[in-house]
Amino acid sequence: MISSIAELISDRIGTMPAGERRAAQTLIANYPLIGLK
Repeated sequence: MISSIAELISDRIGTMPAGERRAAQTLIANYPLIGLK
């Protein structure tokens, strides 16, 4: 089954370095609108 990008990020956020985690949190908080900009 194909997961959404937000689900994939949420699953992997714990393994990301701090900078990537901040970017991922921003992306998830504004998903899907941030992807349209």
